[in-house]
Amino acid sequence: RGSHDEPVKHVRDYIDAGSDIITVHAEVCDESSFGEISDMLHSNQVGIGLAINPDTELPEWCYKFVELLDQIIIMSVVPGKSGQKFIESTHEKTKLVAKDLREHKFEGYIEADGGVNLENIGACFEDGARAFVGGSAIIGQNDVRMIIKEFRNQVLESRRRLLIKKAHELGGTEFVNSWIDLHVVGKKKDSLVQIAKELGFQ
Repeated sequence: RGSHDEPVKHVRDYIDAGSDIITVHAEVCDESSFGEISDMLHSNQVGIGLAINPDTELPEWCYKFVELLDQIIIMSVVPGKSGQKFIESTHEKTKLVAKDLREHKFEGYIEADGGVNLENIGACFEDGARAFVGGSAIIGQNDVRMIIKEFRNQVLESRRRLLIKKAHELGGTEFVNSWIDLHVVGKKKDSLVQIAKELGFQ
């Protein structure tokens, strides 16, 4: 994965190196060059990704390729330097991009790239991201496995929060409680009850 001045020239090297998915930055492409890259990747059974920097919007031409795209990376830091803080405006940007892509029948996933940590991964999930990059939040920690487990737990809680909100949209508090009651007594059910209380649906 990398951004180059002439990405078409470099894609072949990444294909030959055995990449499963190759992502190019929208800032160094236009419709024509991305079309060429997309064809090359597709014919080699390599996944296709498009990345945008914090100050870049999705280009109009990308919608012509939506059905081929496997991932959209929304940079939540300026590329190039580890340890940067997550840019807060990325939350709103991701929500808008996710909504827009759904309307265009996008079936891939959105990745929040950079500055993701235990404090913001849940919000990133609720924004619509389904893959997350936060190197400095994990690398160098004493117990990497435990940190990754904590990340998973945060995502799981956000997923449950989204499900409860959806249940409330569909049938109000009564429906939320009926849905929670379908769950077996235990940690999962306790967590759902707690989240519903926090959201004011109990």
